[in-house]
Amino acid sequence: MKTKLLLLIPLLALLIACEKKDTKPAYVGTWESAVETDTLTTDPYLVLLNHKMELTLEENTWQMIMKIKVAPIINDFTDYMGFKGTMTVDGEDAVVNFTEVGIRSVDTQTFTFIDDAIVWYNAEDNPTNFSALMAEYGPDNTTIQAKLNVSGNTLTMKSDDNLNGTYEEDEITEFTRIK
Repeated sequence: MKTKLLLLIPLLALLIACEKKDTKPAYVGTWESAVETDTLTTDPYLVLLNHKMELTLEENTWQMIMKIKVAPIINDFTDYMGFKGTMTVDGEDAVVNFTEVGIRSVDTQTFTFIDDAIVWYNAEDNPTNFSALMAEYGPDNTTIQAKLNVSGNTLTMKSDDNLNGTYEEDEITEFTRIK
């Protein structure tokens, strides 16, 4: 009986260790920001734009897709632009690298999409478009410092987009887990 018990203890320890290895960090998942409504002034129209962000985090990679709805032209949230990259995380601290940026072209007269899906650009294959889109829509650098804090189904992401060493109000985003 003692021999069986002694053999069972290491087996249980191995199973517990394997189970702990498979546990993913709390930030891994798909998150969505709160829906906001902006007013765009486009001569001669005033347009109500609803937008939200969908952030997918894996242990070492991430993707953020911005979705828009412009009723009555675009009635459902539709992918508009996004970023992809890699990251390293140590506790709440993260180093976030932007490796791709993508966008869909919009006809500004009809507010309809020209592209069927987001067209992605990276620095190696298309440095001109990558740099131009990052300069227009991205942070000041392709590598930034961030903090990821998960509490229940809420992820608070702080990102030092302007590289000034602080997290300003517009650099803090709350997301709700959707997957």
